[in-house]
Amino acid sequence: MSDKTKMTGKVLSAMVGVLVAVLAITASTFAWYFYNINGHTTKVRMAAGSGTSIQIANAIDGPYASSVQMDDFNDYLNPVSTDQIRNGFQKVTGFEDDGENIWARYFSTADHVDYCIRTLYLKANASEDVDVYVSDITGVNRDDSNPLSSAIRVGFAVYDGDEIGNEFIFAIDDQENPQGHFNTYTDLDYENNTDIVLDSTKQDGSTVYFKPYDAGSYVSYDEDLGTVTLKQNSQVICTLKGDGTPVRIDVYFWLEGCDPDCYGNLAGQSLDRMALSFAGYIK
Repeated sequence: MSDKTKMTGKVLSAMVGVLVAVLAITASTFAWYFYNINGHTTKVRMAAGSGTSIQIANAIDGPYASSVQMDDFNDYLNPVSTDQIRNGFQKVTGFEDDGENIWARYFSTADHVDYCIRTLYLKANASEDVDVYVSDITGVNRDDSNPLSSAIRVGFAVYDGDEIGNEFIFAIDDQENPQGHFNTYTDLDYENNTDIVLDSTKQDGSTVYFKPYDAGSYVSYDEDLGTVTLKQNSQVICTLKGDGTPVRIDVYFWLEGCDPDCYGNLAGQSLDRMALSFAGYIK
C-alpha cells in the first residue's frame, strides 16, 4: 500500500496489546470445516496494555489503567461469516454435492460460542482529542505450511451511545493457504472475485462482495520515538475526547468461512499467539 501523503505530527501514542494462544483442535474434511468439539477446547488468553495517551478498562466505570486483563475464551471456534457485525454471524448447516465437489449451501444463525467477543473501554489520557488507529495485527502460526491466520478476521464494533456506530473488519494476514479452495455455493463469479462473504441480511446462502481492511489501513508506530506516521489509507477507528469520555469497542475474533483460505487442511492447526496494537494520534 502506498505511503503517499505521510504526516508526522505531535503525538502522544498508545498501544493495546492482545496476546492470544489458541490450542490445536480437530475438524472434519468438509469444505467449510467443522471442529470436533468432543474433548477439544479453543482457549484464548487475552491481555491489553496502553501507553500514555490512552487508558483502558473492562468496564465503563473502570478501573482504568495502562494495562488490563480480558476474560479467557474457553469455547469452540467454528467457521462463520458476515458482512456486517451488527447483523450477526452465520454458520453452515448443510452441504450440496454436485458430483465433483461438496459445497456449503445451507446456513443458520451462529451461536456466540462459535466466535470470540470481548469489550474494551478506551478514554484519552490527555486534554486533547486522540484519534485511535490500528498499528499492527499479527498472527503467529504454529505451522506456516498450514497458516490458520490466513482465514482469521478481527472486527471492531465502535459504540455510539448504546448502539454500534462504526465497525471495521480486518484480514490479519496477506499470505494464502496453499491448499485453499473456494467452498461456498453461490452464483457469483468466484474465480475472479474471491472477496465475498455471506449476506448478513439473508440466510439462503447469498453472498456479497466484501473487502476487509488490511495492513494498508494501519499507521506506522515508532516505539523508540513514540511517534505515529499516517499513511494515505490509514483508517481512524474512533476519536477519544480530551474530556475523558470513554468509548466502548467490542473486539471480535473469528474464522471467516467464506474465505477460500478457510479450508480443511487448517483442521487441527493453531496460532501460537496473536498481537493487536492501537496507536493514538493527536492532530
